[in-house]
Amino acid sequence: GGPRGTFNAEVGRIRRIFRFSVENELLKDVTVLNKLEAISPLLAGRTEAHDNAPRQAVPHEQIEAVKELVSERCRDLIDLQLFTGARSGELMKLTSGMIDRSRDVWTAELREHKTTHRGKVRKLAFGPKAQLIVRKYLSADPDVRLFPFRGDSYRHAISRACEQLELP
Repeated sequence: GGPRGTFNAEVGRIRRIFRFSVENELLKDVTVLNKLEAISPLLAGRTEAHDNAPRQAVPHEQIEAVKELVSERCRDLIDLQLFTGARSGELMKLTSGMIDRSRDVWTAELREHKTTHRGKVRKLAFGPKAQLIVRKYLSADPDVRLFPFRGDSYRHAISRACEQLELP
């Protein structure tokens, strides 16, 4: 079988689909939802389903090797992730107009991010090294994205480099 967390997440998704259906009167019979709500999650140590190994940081040597195989803009985005701790998707949404450059450390408050729905604020900070990268892509138009990658092209570029290097 698959990992315990994957199973629990999938059951949760199925419950949400049925809850939505009942809530919006797409499903009249609530007995299926009631049965789904009664399913207990798989608990650690109480099931044969395994847990995935905890995620580990990518070794610096592997990051440097990947950077050798990707475009300059892709390389800069990798470095910016390292300098800011931001997710790639957050940085790919950045525009010149979002960055407050009025202080020594530049900042950008993201309008949409992973925890927006919880009322959280996400603010990125750009120190001197990050600023050197950002400066290369600033535009007079405040709405132009700094890293206008199309679709999954950033992820694909990194995946291709990892395949060439035979990295996991």
